[in-house]
Amino acid sequence: MKIKFIIGNLKYFNSYAFVYPIYQSLNIINESVNIKIEYSLDEKIYDLIFLDSKFFYDEFNNFNTSVIFGTLNKLRKKCRFLIYCDNEASLFINSEIYKYVDYYLKSKLPVDENYYNFQYYGLRSYTDFYHKKYQVKDDKINYSETISKNDQKKNILGWNNGICDYSLFSSVKRKIFSLTKFTKILKFDLKTNIKKINLSSRISQSYSRNTINFQRDFILKNFSKVTNTERVNKLKYFNELSQSYSSLSPFGWGEICYRDFEIFYNCSMLIKPSMSHIRTWPDYYRHEDTYLGFSWDFSNFEDILSKIDDKEYCLNIGRRGNNYFMKYFKEEGKILFSNYINNIFKKVLK
Repeated sequence: MKIKFIIGNLKYFNSYAFVYPIYQSLNIINESVNIKIEYSLDEKIYDLIFLDSKFFYDEFNNFNTSVIFGTLNKLRKKCRFLIYCDNEASLFINSEIYKYVDYYLKSKLPVDENYYNFQYYGLRSYTDFYHKKYQVKDDKINYSETISKNDQKKNILGWNNGICDYSLFSSVKRKIFSLTKFTKILKFDLKTNIKKINLSSRISQSYSRNTINFQRDFILKNFSKVTNTERVNKLKYFNELSQSYSSLSPFGWGEICYRDFEIFYNCSMLIKPSMSHIRTWPDYYRHEDTYLGFSWDFSNFEDILSKIDDKEYCLNIGRRGNNYFMKYFKEEGKILFSNYINNIFKKVLK
């Protein structure tokens, strides 16, 4: 069976995080599968083509949909099944894509099977929540589109950005890998410092959307009382993370953030808004097991703040989160990923 993965430019971290575990597990993925990873189109015929959404980064930015849809039409003629791979941050799905592809591989899907039957202010469930509960409004009004049941059947849960290098020099290594494709550079080691800081909360950042800023503004106002929230350079940030019992990671453009995995990597307890509405793989987000989640309406916020002082509690959750994260860079995790992606192949071909 011939399978091609068409990947966007690796300067886009989502593309790098998407393809990282494939490179890492190539030698143990089903022997009957011939996998080709490319960054351009060709004229060959394949059984399956997986297309990274970031391949169309410039076209989406320039609203050049004719090129996007034209390319999808051509690719669909060159394979038995065309799978569009959306590794973007939120649960939002580009519904226009469905009619051009056979499957839509999404790095996260909603727990509620009726989720896509409704429209969401700001294109996200949490922006819609803050709009409805607190009357927060964006300068530009956007609602997501509902998705038909038939189109929803095309959805497949892929893998999230977590199986990737989030160490201090990961961005430099990514640039080297983009030029060389030298897979040994994908390896990294765990280095931790002695914990001595209660909380790291370097989240002072402004977004162009009020519904996204709302959560961050509330957190900044409350956490600024107990820790420094101003941003620092990456070296200082990583040094602080490695010394922190707990670290905060609010939602941004999406629920899952790079910061989550930097926190897991540094063996700190991840604190973030509840992720109970999301299905994702690997399942990094297990409340009071691998992370500590708080309600979107902040109703349990005082309780969360009180737990920051319990160092043993923070250490235990931080270690479990770190162990689960690091597992996917060992032989056990590579096998888990190869089994997972082989099951996706079977699901598509059934």
